[in-house]
Amino acid sequence: MTEYLVLAAAAFFAGMLNTIAGGGTFLTFPAHVYTGVPLVAANATSAAAVFPGYLGGALGFRQEIAAFDRMRLMKIFAFTAIEGLAGSLLLLVGHARPQRHER
Repeated sequence: MTEYLVLAAAAFFAGMLNTIAGGGTFLTFPAHVYTGVPLVAANATSAAAVFPGYLGGALGFRQEIAAFDRMRLMKIFAFTAIEGLAGSLLLLVGHARPQRHER
């Protein structure tokens, strides 16, 4: 039961943090690890959980985004996609120490 409360609180405050400044995974990732979720799964779940907030933010700033130079925006998007893919691959091939969680 405590694990569910920790995860619910982390999700709630991560949503608020992402709305204000981003960085909600600073709350969701440790909460997942605390509840015993393996590291790679905790990272992926945290990233997927906050993704809808980024879409909402992009919709909220669509006028500002439209004012950007389209070519520059596409370059930023391409670099971001490449870096995200590289980081994901590194996470999958990296070796993490086995996690010991005692209560």
